[in-house]
Amino acid sequence: DVQQAHERLVDRFVHPDKKVRATAVSVLGRRGIVGQDAKLIRMLEDSDQRVRANAVEALATTRNPALADNLRPMLKDSSMRVRINTAIALAELQGGQAPAETIHFLKELAKGDKSERSAATYALGRLAMQESVDMLTPLLKDPLLTVRCEAAQALGRVGTPRAIPHLVES
Repeated sequence: DVQQAHERLVDRFVHPDKKVRATAVSVLGRRGIVGQDAKLIRMLEDSDQRVRANAVEALATTRNPALADNLRPMLKDSSMRVRINTAIALAELQGGQAPAETIHFLKELAKGDKSERSAATYALGRLAMQESVDMLTPLLKDPLLTVRCEAAQALGRVGTPRAIPHLVES
C-alpha cells in the first residue's frame, strides 16, 4: 500500500545512518508526498548537511509560499549546498520570482571566493531570472576559467536574448 510505503520513508527520518535519512528525505521530496511538511521542517535541523539540503529541496516541491519563513534561516547554514538550495527554494516557493533576500544573498556570493562564485553561477542559471544576467555578466571576466565557463553556461540556461551580446563578447 502506498500510504504504508510513505510512512516507512518517514520512519527513516530518525535512522542512525545519515545516508539513509538523506535518501528518505530526498525520495519523499521527489514523490511530492503531501502532508509531511512538519516532519520535513524538523529535518532542517539535522546534523548532516546532505539531509538538510535534501529537506530544503523537498520543501520547495510543495510550492507552498507559507514555508518560506521556515527556509529563510537556512541562507545562513554552514553548508554551501544548503544555502544554495535555500536560495533556489525561496524563489520556487514564490512562483519562480526570487525574493529580495535571495537576490542579495546571490549578489554577495557572486563576489566571494571561487567556490562561492561557482555556486552563485549554478543558482543563477537554475533560477533563470532577469537579475541573473546582471549578476552573471561580470563573472564572464572572472580570473578563473572554470567560473567563466560556469557563468557562460548559466547565461545559456537563463535563455534570454539579453545575454547574447555578453556571451559573444566573452
